[in-house]
Amino acid sequence: MVKLYAMIALVGVLGIAGYGAKYYYDTTQATISTLRENNSRLEVAVQTQVDSINMMLEEAGFGDIKVTVHTKPPVSYISDIDITAILTQNELRAIAGFEPLEEEEQEQENE
Repeated sequence: MVKLYAMIALVGVLGIAGYGAKYYYDTTQATISTLRENNSRLEVAVQTQVDSINMMLEEAGFGDIKVTVHTKPPVSYISDIDITAILTQNELRAIAGFEPLEEEEQEQENE
């Protein structure tokens, strides 16, 4: 009899967990659907505004200027720059909070 009650309890717990997972999935999909609809509406509104601004610029005599909206962030190449190729050793030491090396100080005085 205890095994029967344990089995019923296990099926109940699994049923509740399954229902919870389905509820979470359904609400998440509904949220994603709403966000997609809102995004498409915003894209149309932005394009309408850009077209209006471009038309006003053309009417004002600035036909060679066109307004665009960039939605993607710009690509950065800052990580491709080797800082040791640009800064001297003493400049790197100054950034790190150390005193400059004596050899380079004497070379600068001789020049």
